[in-house]
Amino acid sequence: MTCKNAIGGATGRIKMALSFALLCTAGTPLAHAAAESSAQALPPAWTASNWQPPAAQFDIDHEEVTVRMDDGVVLRADVLYPKDRQTGRRAEGPFPVLLEQTPYRWAGFANLEAVLARGRYFVDRGYIYVLAHQRGTASSGGVYDLLGPRESEDGKMLVNWASKLQHGDGQIGLVGCSADGLNQFLTAARLGPDSPVRAMAANGIGDNLYGEPVFPGGMYSAEGDWFFEGVVPGLGTSSAIEKSLAVLKDLRSGGSNALSNDFWASISAGAAVEQVVRNKIPVLLYSSWDDVYPSSPYLLTMLQNAQAGRPIYGPFQPKAGEGGSPRFQIIMAPGLHCSGDNGGARDQANFRWFETWLRGAPTGLASIKTPFHFHSLNSPSWQSFTNAPQTGAYKPLYLAADGKLAAGPPKDSGTVQLAYGDRKGGGIANAIFTSEPFGEPTYIAGSTALSVTVETASPDVLVIGDLFDVAPDGTETRITRGNLVGSMRTPLPAREWRAAGMLVRPGHDFSTTVAVVPNRPMDLDVPLQPRLVLLDKGHRLRLVIKARSDALTRDCHFQLGPYPCLIGTLPQQRAIIDSTYTVRLGGKLALPLIAEPKAGKQ
Repeated sequence: MTCKNAIGGATGRIKMALSFALLCTAGTPLAHAAAESSAQALPPAWTASNWQPPAAQFDIDHEEVTVRMDDGVVLRADVLYPKDRQTGRRAEGPFPVLLEQTPYRWAGFANLEAVLARGRYFVDRGYIYVLAHQRGTASSGGVYDLLGPRESEDGKMLVNWASKLQHGDGQIGLVGCSADGLNQFLTAARLGPDSPVRAMAANGIGDNLYGEPVFPGGMYSAEGDWFFEGVVPGLGTSSAIEKSLAVLKDLRSGGSNALSNDFWASISAGAAVEQVVRNKIPVLLYSSWDDVYPSSPYLLTMLQNAQAGRPIYGPFQPKAGEGGSPRFQIIMAPGLHCSGDNGGARDQANFRWFETWLRGAPTGLASIKTPFHFHSLNSPSWQSFTNAPQTGAYKPLYLAADGKLAAGPPKDSGTVQLAYGDRKGGGIANAIFTSEPFGEPTYIAGSTALSVTVETASPDVLVIGDLFDVAPDGTETRITRGNLVGSMRTPLPAREWRAAGMLVRPGHDFSTTVAVVPNRPMDLDVPLQPRLVLLDKGHRLRLVIKARSDALTRDCHFQLGPYPCLIGTLPQQRAIIDSTYTVRLGGKLALPLIAEPKAGKQ
């Protein structure tokens, strides 16, 4: 997809008000995503039992209904019931009910068949499926609340209403992807431990909307701007447009919400984790390394820690032999944002999850102790892990002279120069470091961190680290990326992870800023997105450190990809335009390495 196509698509009127207007996207998701259908659909740990999902046996009986909230607002919902194929009548059941709450206008820009497709795989196999349209969107009444408290209160009421549907068995499963996945956490946090909700399948989400994807590393992204400028106004009501304009004005100007605050916490899944666990609701997370939320495994770590009674932002390292709780699992699968529905891998995974916890089917999922299921980024293999970080076998590589990514600290000091460039993209300068070839196939498994010392005369800096797999023929494949704004470098020790004596997952306090003192060295610890990727024998790693990633550099994604274009708020733009700075040699890249390809498998 190019930016031209995106701008001319569903919204048709996206015009970036920022001075660095997006001209085009700068890349597409990695090639392996296109081959999704050829990969094994589910992790081997999920298909190890003899249990097989039932074949489709029902048709769909569709009913459009209205549901009145306690403040008088009327919401619209589509209810899909199983229909007996022999009699043509609604099947008696009783059946579990799956509830999806959506702000998107399925009735506005799609036909009825698109609505039916949301739940067909499940209804065909004996579930009632409810697609409820949130207040202030589509044809539901009320004022759009942007994942706020009124919306989650509606979710609570919808749960209680759906649990009493005719032909239902009183059990509710919450399901959906993206916004439809996030509001499951916000709804579940409003419930008590005895609610009708027996399981959740929250797909395509992360723990923190501020840090991913709106302000990754503290830098305002084109992804966040597009969401509030193009997506929210397309929800179909004047209240949605008014809400988006107010948020956009604040974000673009560097207002109060340009820092992590209560606004972001209230609409993020992370704040609801402990209540979801207290409510005893099993949660399946399903995402992808190619998604806009590639760090979703951190949300699973929080759930596992909450279940174990540990600080939720720390690493998850159970005692030997204990393993993780099977009630909280994640699948990082091939594919793009919210792919795998319409009977694909995501639907299949969600179905197995609900069969396990709503019907007690002997799927084997309830006994899994390795809850982190990762599909390799560039190979057909799956690995399942118990811990987070996934390995304690971290190895440092150092920034050395002559562009080397060396196994040991460099003997000589020195610096390399970086430059952001001007408004037209001129004068950009990057620094490149390359390792020696790997002597055996090696997995990078989990979180990676880049620690560097920089100095500048500019008011602020943006440091970006891109890590590539370089084949013997010179072909480069990007593995992961991370970035950090200098003024947002305040560490948050409670969210740091360490292994093998190294900082492997930096944590930062994005609720505050700290001055960048001209020409004074400052240490930056940049978290790179977690990955599972196989480096073949003879391949090398290449680290590219840069100061800029936007439409002009053509190395980022505009919509729903893992590497959002970093455009900055207006104050951030003023601070970094034309900036130059030095990076000292001796900086360190902390890599989570597993030498044997079979290591980590269940």
